[in-house]
Amino acid sequence: MISSSIQMKSISSPETAVMKKITPDHISQYLDGAELEMKNSYAEKFHRKIFTFSTMIVSMIFFVILVILLKDNPDVMEKVIYTVGGVVVGAFGGYGFGKNKSDE
Repeated sequence: MISSSIQMKSISSPETAVMKKITPDHISQYLDGAELEMKNSYAEKFHRKIFTFSTMIVSMIFFVILVILLKDNPDVMEKVIYTVGGVVVGAFGGYGFGKNKSDE
């Protein structure tokens, strides 16, 4: 009686019904989808790094041009440098730019 109740539970469980319907084609489709998702994830991370690098390069060029333009006015240049420094420290410090990179 116990063995028949165990067999009835295993036969009637939803997992068993699904397992009986899975074919090798389903497994191949799942693996192909997982591979595509991994490739897309890698490409997204790569493009994010390229974007970050190019943004930093453009920002540095802008900063150098700003310093060159303000070299005759050191009081204004000092305030601009302190302001830009504060923004950079705020962006890269504690809860800024690096905090959003939890998936890497």
